Amino acid sequence: MILHRLYLVFFGVLVKSRNLFSGRFRTRLDLWGNWDLGASPERTCPILFHAASVGELEKLIPIMDQICEQAKELHFGITLFSPSLMSVYQKGNRPFGAQCLWVVFSPPENRWLEFFQRHQVKKIVIAQYEAWPGLWLAAQKLGIEVLVVDARPRKSLRLIKRWFMWNRFQLPRLHFFGQDSFKEYFLQFFPGSKFSPLIDPRWIRVQNRIQNSQRGEKRPRLIEVLRDYFSIDVPNTLLIASAYVEDLRFLSPVLGSFDRIVIVPHEITPAYLKAFSETLTQFFGKNWTSTLDPRGASSSCRVVFVPEKGFLVELFSIARIVWVGGGFNKGVHSVIEPALFPVFIGAGPKNSNLPEVSLLSDMGRLKICHRQVDLEAWIKDLRLKEDRSHELKNSQIELEKRFCSENLRWVIGAVKADLIQKDISYE
Repeated sequence: MILHRLYLVFFGVLVKSRNLFSGRFRTRLDLWGNWDLGASPERTCPILFHAASVGELEKLIPIMDQICEQAKELHFGITLFSPSLMSVYQKGNRPFGAQCLWVVFSPPENRWLEFFQRHQVKKIVIAQYEAWPGLWLAAQKLGIEVLVVDARPRKSLRLIKRWFMWNRFQLPRLHFFGQDSFKEYFLQFFPGSKFSPLIDPRWIRVQNRIQNSQRGEKRPRLIEVLRDYFSIDVPNTLLIASAYVEDLRFLSPVLGSFDRIVIVPHEITPAYLKAFSETLTQFFGKNWTSTLDPRGASSSCRVVFVPEKGFLVELFSIARIVWVGGGFNKGVHSVIEPALFPVFIGAGPKNSNLPEVSLLSDMGRLKICHRQVDLEAWIKDLRLKEDRSHELKNSQIELEKRFCSENLRWVIGAVKADLIQKDISYE
């Protein structure tokens, strides 16, 4: 208990001494220091969704979507950890409507108890391994159930368990949702907790995004132009998504074997685009064009550079082979989006231990290439078996069934339990 008191005192001192710091950490401390000024309105809110990263928010949004569809009598609030995360949320233009009472920055660790009491929170929904002692202890004191979505055996969960043991605290009521293979771990490490099966909600989030894109009344001009660069009959076309310069260098032995190549960089800052353009000229000479060219993308060029955001979903829908960048830099970007289209996917090795990477590799949809010889063998194999559209379509259907919104039923049921029957006033 003494350790925890020192921990809370430390947070209080940290906030008050924020003038000593700078950069992002200073911004976070300023938010905490002014927390009372920006606090949410005093409205009863039985369900709280809390996210500390973009990845966590991506996992929680499908659940909020389903609550809006299935339990319109329930209201919820959202706390977000950082200004960048708030910016991501606001750009998403989430249509939660009146059911979402407020979206605010999360309080500092020593103020969660006050926050929960103020809003009469009954359930907290967090993602992955979001384990803060102040939040968990405040939930325990008030009898609030903590639902952990896409729970995984991570160090943060082991640390918070030990922290509660050292301070002789009881853990809050916990309900973990994760892969079946993790069930034994959580039930043993957190005795008395609940566990329900759940597939990674990011798949459902991506599905929803794809469906919203496909419901658009008309395709953007860019997609109509690029459609000519992909051939349904000839499978030797390549889309390089979220590309880094390192990806181009690794792909260099096979680039000459493709009739059409479309490249979408992972970022579009002026400095990065300049460096990328120089690399494209080095590889392709003058035989490449950009969608930013005021004259328009030339159909006579074999390579098209797309330094624009918001088009990857449409591009996946007209591609046949996709290389996902980042595997030789900061880590492979998301392979979930292309997996929900009938395409073959390749990527570099960094972060290749992600669950979705293993799943797609086992299905034969994704090839992790450690060396250029692996890359050349993979491309050769695809060429030898050109007509594989039936195989691709079947695996796409299997993924859609496995990761449909029906898989959220356990989470939605747990969120609604004990709340849906009560006469809750939100005024």
